[in-house]
Amino acid sequence: VDLALAPFDTVLQVTSGLNSTERSGASSLATSSSISTSKSLYYSVELGERFPSGDAFSVSHELGRSEISQVGAGAQTIPKSYTGSAGFRWTHPLGRGLGRTANWVEVRQALNRRPYEKLQLDETTRELRYQTFVMYYTLVSQRQALEVRRTNLEAAIQLLERNYERHKVGLSIRADVLQAENNVLTQKDRMVDDQRTYLDLLDDLGLLLGVAQPLDIAAGVEISLAELGINPEEAWPRVRAASAALKDAESTLHNAELSVGYLSSELRPDLSLTLDYGRQGEAGTAGSAMRNLDDESYSLSLIYTLPWSKRARKARLEQGKQDLKTAQANFEKVNQELRQELIKHIGPEFNGIISNDITSRDSGSQKVNASVGNAYRGLNIGTRTATTIFMYSFSGGQEHGTTLGEIKRSATTLQNPSPLVAEAIEVKQIIFFGDTMAYMYMDTLHT
Repeated sequence: VDLALAPFDTVLQVTSGLNSTERSGASSLATSSSISTSKSLYYSVELGERFPSGDAFSVSHELGRSEISQVGAGAQTIPKSYTGSAGFRWTHPLGRGLGRTANWVEVRQALNRRPYEKLQLDETTRELRYQTFVMYYTLVSQRQALEVRRTNLEAAIQLLERNYERHKVGLSIRADVLQAENNVLTQKDRMVDDQRTYLDLLDDLGLLLGVAQPLDIAAGVEISLAELGINPEEAWPRVRAASAALKDAESTLHNAELSVGYLSSELRPDLSLTLDYGRQGEAGTAGSAMRNLDDESYSLSLIYTLPWSKRARKARLEQGKQDLKTAQANFEKVNQELRQELIKHIGPEFNGIISNDITSRDSGSQKVNASVGNAYRGLNIGTRTATTIFMYSFSGGQEHGTTLGEIKRSATTLQNPSPLVAEAIEVKQIIFFGDTMAYMYMDTLHT
């Protein structure tokens, strides 16, 4: 996001330089053997900024000193002179570069990707915690297994000693002693393997946690399971919100749409208006040249630009359209897979409602999303409202449906005000079944 916003930062440019030029000869015979020398020292300061609307402005100030001398025939020296100037330039786009839509593409794409990256970070954090817990309690189990293996080894040694004593007095044969010795060797070998596994797991846990010192595992630790608190009415929104694959597909789709719009604008002619205003002054001292800016100049330019090199732009646009189709197909695929996963748990009879009123391209909720205005189009008001009514309608309880107040509480987030939910309900694109608008529910018999 910061990289995308960088082109709109204020830019300060300071330039200083020294020019020296020598010329020999001239256009007349009288000065053909002369050498003229011109020297100039200057510095300039320019402050400029580009706005997301496409406008750009710059303010500049320049001070220069010049000196000209001639050696040879007609030698002369022109006294030093100072020139000061101050100017202002403002450019306003009138064509395809006008507005935030054309100049805010990279920023909007970065903002679209940020929720997915945040979700990926959270998912990676959860996976790391999960791996830590699994490895920790695997070590606890392995330590307990070592205790059992040590007990088995002690029992095998005791059995060997017993068989050896019995063999000395003739109560057992030599094979019993050999079998006991083999059992002891087997238990020792397994003990070594279990110890090696335990130490390797300790090293892996230390590497996972970034700990350089030896670790010790206590076997008497109990884990307390947190309450899940799953509410069936909120299942579908939470499933969508927790799906990194769906968030990735959604952000990719939105960015592809932005890219196609931007690439389409590159094929249109461009028109811009530029206003320049400046004042200049010349004097024998630098202070006077800075103060006395008596000369005035201004210009108003209308610049019309035709995109002559269309081959590469058309190719980029065509590629962008193909990427958009791929993103749309991928989004539909991920959304369908997620929906089928939910249907697997709540029953296939609700497939028609989910398709007709929530997920399909021509569903009522999608039409509501497009009708609330550009400022709130990305908030999916219609989808959230229809999903809330669906979950209240098929929650498995005795009562089906809910009130407008409950819908507002469930479908409202920090990014969308609750009056938009009421506006989405009033739009007759989603089919709500009920006696009055005060109590709403969906019915599978009407799908």
